[in-house]
This record gives sequence, C-alpha cells and structure tokens, in this order.
Amino acid sequence: MEKQNTNIDINYHQEAFINPFNIAFLVISVLIFVAIGFILNFFANPLGLAAVLLALEVFLVNALATNKRFRKAIKLKKLAAIEEANKKELRSPMYMIKSLDKTLQLRYMSLRKNIEQIRINYDKNVSSSEVLLDTYYQKLHELEQLYLQLLYNWQKCKQFITDNKKAELQTEILKLELEIPNDTEAVKKAKMKRLDILKKRLNKIQKVMESTEVMKVQIDTVEDNVKFLLEQSLTMKDPTSIANQVNEIITETEDSQSILNEIENVISIDDYSMGYNLDIEDKSANKDKLKY
Repeated sequence: MEKQNTNIDINYHQEAFINPFNIAFLVISVLIFVAIGFILNFFANPLGLAAVLLALEVFLVNALATNKRFRKAIKLKKLAAIEEANKKELRSPMYMIKSLDKTLQLRYMSLRKNIEQIRINYDKNVSSSEVLLDTYYQKLHELEQLYLQLLYNWQKCKQFITDNKKAELQTEILKLELEIPNDTEAVKKAKMKRLDILKKRLNKIQKVMESTEVMKVQIDTVEDNVKFLLEQSLTMKDPTSIANQVNEIITETEDSQSILNEIENVISIDDYSMGYNLDIEDKSANKDKLKY
C-alpha cells in the first residue's frame, strides 16, 4: 500500500474548550466567583458575573486555539489516533481475508468449513455440558484466527521477498566490496555507508525468507491437525479426549505466534499504513469500517 497524504479537519477551539486545563480553569473560576459573590453580595448583578466569566473563557480558549505548540500537539494526537485505527483495521479478520489472493482465500474457507463441521459433529456425538463444549469451540476459533494470521503474513512475506530481490542486492554488495579498496578516502567513506545499508537490507530479506518457510510448515500443520480432528469428531464421544486433542493442537501451534511477532518486528505494519502531512490543514474523510 502506498503512503498517502491524508487531511483531517480539526476544530482547535473545540479542542481548547474540552482541554483539561480549560475545564479546570472553569471549575476554579466558578468556585472563586461564587465565594466572592457571597462575600461581596456580587449576585446582586448576576449578569455582570456571567459577563466576566464569559470574557475570561473566550480569552483562554482563543489563546489556546491559536497557540502553535497546542495546535501541533493536538494534530499529532489526532494523527496518532488515526494511525492506531488503521493498524487495527489492517489486523482485522475481514481485512486479512479480503487481502488474501484467491487461492489462499479458498484454503481459509476450506479450513473454516472443516471447523464448523467439527462443531456440528461434536454437538451430535458428545454428551457434555454446553459450557464445556463452548470452551472447546473457543479454542477452535482461536486456531482458525491463528491460521488466518499465518496465511496473511505468509502472503505479505512472499510479496516482500518479491519486491526486494536478494540476488540483486548480493551482486551490488559484491561490486561495492571490490570497488572500495581502490577508492579515495572520501569516496570510500560514502560507499561504506551504502554497503552497510545494503547488508542490513539483505539480512532483513534473509530473516523474512526463513520465517516464510517456517510459516509454510505451520500452515500445513494446522490444516493437517484440523483434518484429523474432523475425522475424530465423527466417532469421538469422550469430552476429555476432545479437550486433550484441541489443547495439543493449540500447544503445537504456540510457536506460530512467536513467528508472527517476529514478522511484525521485521516487516513493520507501518510499511502498509497511511502517511500523513503535518503541515497541511486537514479535511475530514469518511472511512468505511470493516466489520467481522
């Protein structure tokens, strides 16, 4: 996803009014004026009291709203909130499903169908409390979500590898390593910096390639386990055996979560999020929220 400049509309006077500093000012001012009113019998002219409070409030709100540091802080806060919302959207199940290519979507729907059939078979064959079965079904749901995350990140990693050609980087690194010894000090220093950057990029690609292979194995493992559970669900009636099988699968796939966390560190989700222009006044943009 390309980074874009997105504008947001900020009402700085409204932000100044609801600012905790302004709220505290209002509360303290009212208390002080009420106290003074009782002492000096100022309530004989309540309109005068209201006018003084209003004037002070308008002055403070306007001072805050036009302050450059306040405006910058508010804008950064708004942008951070939007960025966080975008990150949550990028991690939402519906977004991940829509992001998968057709082949991976079919794989996900096939596994989801198998899990649903497992639930149906358990309902028919197992004599157990609804609460107990719901616990097992929740485990199956967690397994389904983990599988979806694996598919999504696996695809993302493969795209990253395609976009960042390892062979080209290796060729360029070798070329620089051969050129540097014969260059002047100034040129050598500049090329050394570039060489360091290229090596970091190459290391990142290698890590992603390793993680991609591990995720592929994890994806196949989840599919095999779900198929096995489906076969067992046709005849199994013992709730304890069901629990043991589901928990065993969850345990086997715990490493998958660590792989996903590692991928998040190597390929930042920010690479796929929206960029924002802090120097331009923003206009509101309605975004359709994905629901799942």
